[in-house]
Amino acid sequence: MSMRIENNEIIVLNPSSLNEVGRVEILDSEKIDSCLKSSREYGAWTSLSLRHRCRLVNKFRKAIVRKADLIKETLKAETGKKDFDVFVEYFTFLEHLRHIPKIATKALKREYRNSGLMKNKKSYVVYEPLGIAGVISPWNYPLATPMISSIEALIAGNNVVMKPSEHTPLTPLAVKKIWDECIGYEEAFQ
Repeated sequence: MSMRIENNEIIVLNPSSLNEVGRVEILDSEKIDSCLKSSREYGAWTSLSLRHRCRLVNKFRKAIVRKADLIKETLKAETGKKDFDVFVEYFTFLEHLRHIPKIATKALKREYRNSGLMKNKKSYVVYEPLGIAGVISPWNYPLATPMISSIEALIAGNNVVMKPSEHTPLTPLAVKKIWDECIGYEEAFQ
């Protein structure tokens, strides 16, 4: 077991040594409802253009590179993974951050269509955000798996609410802190 609960807190333990790595508050239903409500009502991220969101994700990738040691140390401490496994997970996330803006720019751009009989009209398909994406983080890959899904939802213009694993909540929290400091738009990614 790599965690225990005391006084409404999750105490995260390193599974290799069982030493305490950190503590996280357990949110009550009122705080969860508040988080969902603010995410539903928050429109600043959604109103950005795809190009602007792509630029911000590139900026976020550079911040992730600058904070590599923090992320890798947190990931290693709470999962007990070996250095190579930590590197592979970190690198996977970083590579996805590098490629997804290019993919999104092509996949989500406005597509013009033939208007058929209406020759004097223009027809096109516009991709719009769906709203809130819920992401549930697994304990075994707390960086790559949830963050890849989150970045894809964010770049498409959706707000994201992530529920980290109770065994490995510190890595997503470290990434969230970097997002808030570097990008802003705190309500877009919770």
